[in-house]
Amino acid sequence: MIVTRAYAKINLTLEALGKRDDGYHDIASIVQTVSLHDTLTFEDADGIGIDCDVSGLASGDNLMNSKNWPVMVLNRGMIGH
Repeated sequence: MIVTRAYAKINLTLEALGKRDDGYHDIASIVQTVSLHDTLTFEDADGIGIDCDVSGLASGDNLMNSKNWPVMVLNRGMIGH
């Protein structure tokens, strides 16, 4: 099991530079991290799933349908290997 913190950031400036071929935008920004964070826990499993233990926030299938989830999974090598 891996447990890590994902710290929040504040965008002090944010400029959209142009749309990329993949539909996302290149940006220029200045950010500052803050002490607020989520705690992420990764553990071996037979499939991919997301659980959220904060009342009122999406979990399960609602998070799995997020546009960013497949991109994060592919970029981090969590599937396809």
